[in-house]
Amino acid sequence: MKLMKNDANTVRLLSITDAARFLGYKTNRPIAKLIQSNALPTYTLPDSKRRRIKMSDLLNLVQLSSGQE
Repeated sequence: MKLMKNDANTVRLLSITDAARFLGYKTNRPIAKLIQSNALPTYTLPDSKRRRIKMSDLLNLVQLSSGQE
């Protein structure tokens, strides 16, 4: 999993595959469902068609889901 250097001005972006692995999924499908339901925003870098997910958005989603239990 490739992550960008973490400092105050850096945003850590993950691929959809890396986001799925971070959450413990073996496939991308659960992440795709979260994206389709607008529960997880995606971002596209200039000159790229690949979608990325902010690590902070992923962590916020985990906090929200663990707080509902």
